[in-house]
Amino acid sequence: MSRITIPMHTYVHDVDRIDGLDTGRYGGKAAGLARMSAAGITVPPAFVIGTDGYRAWRGGGELPEELVAQVDAAVQRLERRSGRRFGAQEDGLPLLVSVRSGAQVSMPGMMDTVLNLGITPRGACALARQSGNASFAADTFVRFWRMFADIVLGVDEAVVGEAAAPWLDGMRRDASLEAFERMQEHIARALAAEGVEQVLAEPRWQLLRAIEAVFESWDSRRAKTYRAHHGIPDDLGTAVTVQAMVFGNLDRQSGSGVAFTRDPNTGIRRLYGEFLLGRQGEDLVSGSATPASLSEPGGLPEPHRLQLIADGEHLERIYRDAVDIEFTVESDKLYFLQVRPAKRTAKAAVRIASDLVDEGLITKDEAVQKVSVEQLKRLLRPEFERTALAEAEVLVCGIGASPGHGSGIAVLDADRAATIAAGGEKIVLLRPTTSPQDIRGMLTSQAIVTARGGALSHAAVVSRALDIPCVVGCDGLEIDPDGHTFRIGGKSYHEGSPLSVDGTTGKVYPGLLPLEPSAGAAEHIERILAWADEKADSNYWVAGVSGPEAGLALKHAPRGFGAIALTDLLIALGMLGDFIETVDELGHHPERKATHDKLGRICYEGCRRLLLASPSVPLDIRLPNLGSPRAQRMIGAWASLAPRLFLPLGLKQFYVPLLRGIVDATRETGHTEVTALVPGVNCAAEVAAFKMAANDAGVLRVGAMLQSPAGLLNAPAMAVHAHALWVDLREIIRTFYGYPSALSFGDDVFDSYVADGYLPYNPRKALGRDLSQLLCSALAGCQATQASVRVGVECGDGAALSLIGELHALGVRTFSVPLAALPSVRLALGQHLCKEAGHG
Repeated sequence: MSRITIPMHTYVHDVDRIDGLDTGRYGGKAAGLARMSAAGITVPPAFVIGTDGYRAWRGGGELPEELVAQVDAAVQRLERRSGRRFGAQEDGLPLLVSVRSGAQVSMPGMMDTVLNLGITPRGACALARQSGNASFAADTFVRFWRMFADIVLGVDEAVVGEAAAPWLDGMRRDASLEAFERMQEHIARALAAEGVEQVLAEPRWQLLRAIEAVFESWDSRRAKTYRAHHGIPDDLGTAVTVQAMVFGNLDRQSGSGVAFTRDPNTGIRRLYGEFLLGRQGEDLVSGSATPASLSEPGGLPEPHRLQLIADGEHLERIYRDAVDIEFTVESDKLYFLQVRPAKRTAKAAVRIASDLVDEGLITKDEAVQKVSVEQLKRLLRPEFERTALAEAEVLVCGIGASPGHGSGIAVLDADRAATIAAGGEKIVLLRPTTSPQDIRGMLTSQAIVTARGGALSHAAVVSRALDIPCVVGCDGLEIDPDGHTFRIGGKSYHEGSPLSVDGTTGKVYPGLLPLEPSAGAAEHIERILAWADEKADSNYWVAGVSGPEAGLALKHAPRGFGAIALTDLLIALGMLGDFIETVDELGHHPERKATHDKLGRICYEGCRRLLLASPSVPLDIRLPNLGSPRAQRMIGAWASLAPRLFLPLGLKQFYVPLLRGIVDATRETGHTEVTALVPGVNCAAEVAAFKMAANDAGVLRVGAMLQSPAGLLNAPAMAVHAHALWVDLREIIRTFYGYPSALSFGDDVFDSYVADGYLPYNPRKALGRDLSQLLCSALAGCQATQASVRVGVECGDGAALSLIGELHALGVRTFSVPLAALPSVRLALGQHLCKEAGHG
């Protein structure tokens, strides 16, 4: 028996002999080729250098000798399988290869590729002779040198184009060896003039340099930026796939295309894509020529179209997903070059996931994983009508700081904005910058625009927390609040001018662009969310709902409305100013009955509309906490208020009239399931006293908002007196760590603090051990003391979805979520639990 020599480490593998599921080692491209080959689909032969080869190259600064030897052996195997020779050749077609990146995670357009590598003057002559197409040979030769110069040598490809231009037309007519050698010499001189020290016309040298260039592209600035944006780890590295070229530009029976097994825009199951006759795939990607649609007859020969459909269905069963396929037809023979899960719009994603379940390809749990939270947000967010947007001019452009679309009249002062909005007018707040003093106007705005500031400005941070569209840093925008005018590009506009704001793109348009809801995916969205709910087994309450929004909120079938802030109900009715004035008056004259009656009427008006709109839905209303950071931001004369107003039960003349207002509203509307919540309490005595006062006023159900560590510690004792306890998550986190208001800075500030090593985690994205233990103890204690008490967590605007997963793990099953965030929370929690169960 002959002795078999096994290399110390195998970096290079024939693609048809690798594990097609191991994308971590071989990358998605090579893994896809392996799976297609195993399925009997025609693919050009190829080999792959695994990510371990990348790490060896990066660690040593050069390609290991062992790896180079394995590449040489793999090229010889390609020669035997293709029947072509790599490099110069007198007869027959030469073996040319593509050198492509192959990361575990798809990074479209971020990594480098070299095509037609291996072309030489002799090989180009053979290519012209065998194909009978001198133009094809000349284009292949020049195309290689343009890509090699750009990607490997770092020289603008135009340099090669200019050097080749004088000879190209003649070579397309008479592709002689002398002509190709002369062109190669001129290209080499042009590259040397650009400072390139070494240029060899030797295919093996070119192949090794191209492999290194693809490795280097993993660490390029654009790739790092892409990974940072998408949260892709830097240490994954890339594989390199070397594949025998097939030519879509060989003759009139050749071409290149991309096919989707389902429409990536709508999700409809049909062959979708494009085909370019007589061209390579690079031309399709670059847009240098107009392709034919695969959806229409005549673009691709019918036998190939039918084969694409059949093989595409086979690949869908393998991938259990819609896929896209890169293919080439060479002299009427169809080759598949790449397959991967198809990129798709949000609308298509929900339909495809739903349909795949119906077709038996995936489970419900897997379908939940097929749609990202960001896709869901994009799909549900109302947008400007496309036709109107296409015709609109851009007035000014800044930084899109908070996504979404909003329209209204321009108002340049926050107080005026609040007053105008109270009258039912939709407004866009324009300010040079914003500050906490502008919060009243910001709360009532459809969108916010500032002349100065960046992504961490007050306007940006607050808008994101409130989910209000916002554009900041608009150069050229000059605002004169006192003069009630603003200027853009030298043109003056008056306050009251209608504006439309796109917080995603940062563009501001004149006029009121109409909004339209997302269309065509509602049925599929509800199916996906219902499957997520099955996994989560949780109760969702809707927060932040006013009377006009109740009908829309009820379509989501919430368990109840809560914890609804009375302050938000007053803002929706334009009564916040009246409330603040009355509170200020109460501080100076606490015994004045007229003031008590006024408070009661304000509360009655604030609650009545919502109670009428939701007669059969449990409703938890939280009274205002005048000691909170939010009150401090909203009330201009906050510092002059009576100090006792800052304590939960500090002034009975404040909360008792509010309770009477709730009673009056419930009596008139006939609503029977209203619970009044006292905020900021820390001990059982406070809840007991509040319950007594509420019962005296006629309110039968009471509860509390837990907003501090002390409140959590004493929650079990409070549960004895309460119908419901809500954990105010944002305030608990803030007070637990002692940080200022949650609106003071964004998550990226905490992220950089963590990166500096001062914290082990972002406390707004992870609970941490100590807070988890405190919450767990409070929940368990409440159930042990008073099993009938309803304990939930109010997640508030902008609560990190990761926190909700942690809370579920602690045993929380009741969540209060703003209506706009409810679908995202439902999906994210379902996804989290699917991953926990091993379906991610």
